[in-house]
This record gives sequence, C-alpha cells and structure tokens, in this order.
Amino acid sequence: MHRGRGRWRMNTTLLNDEPFRMKIWGAWNEWKQHINRFPDIVHWWVQYAKQKVKCLFINEGAEWNADRRRMEDFYYVIYYVLREPGQHADKMLKLKRLKAKIVRLSSPYRQRLMVDTAERRPDCR
Repeated sequence: MHRGRGRWRMNTTLLNDEPFRMKIWGAWNEWKQHINRFPDIVHWWVQYAKQKVKCLFINEGAEWNADRRRMEDFYYVIYYVLREPGQHADKMLKLKRLKAKIVRLSSPYRQRLMVDTAERRPDCR
C-alpha cells in the first residue's frame, strides 16, 4: 500500500485574483524564454513549465491559507475582547486596533474548486 501526501489539487479559484493572474502572466513570459533549451515544446512543458506552474500555485495557496488562519485568530480575539469586563470605551479602542489589522490582512472569501492530478509534489525552491 502506498502512503504519502496524496494527490495535489490545483486551487483554480486563485485565478479569480487579478494580482495573481498578473503574476502568472509575468512568470509565463519568463518561462517561455527557456523553450529553446529543450528538444521540443512537449519536453519543455513536462520537464520545466508544468513544475513551475505547480510550484507557483502551491506557494500562493500557502500564503492565502496563512492569511485565512490569521483572520480566524482575530475572530477569537474579538470575541474575548467583547466578553471581558471593562469600560465600553476601552473595548472600542481595542476593537478599532483589531479592525485595522484585519483590514490589512483581509481578502474576499474564496470558495475552492479543486482539480485532481496524479502527480507528486515537486521540489519548490
């Protein structure tokens, strides 16, 4: 029996994010410059570009997940600030500070549509 991380699933909802699409476009133009180092475009795709695309999606997804976890932590902090005893003005000041942090980290809620592939995770350095 084979055990491991399982299949990688491309999070296609990342494509809804305009800055990420621009990042892909720039990377794609850079990757195309390496086509002449391979015998044909199929080898270039399999040996080079496909791994680069996968790494780009993995790294971006990891950043999004870190942001989501930070947001969830803030929800717990808000709950505890509201539940603690004290003056209303003090609570409002704490909540305003939290709001500023949340606004910096927030991104619209994204539903995930995953596409399966049967390949192992590449070395994304």
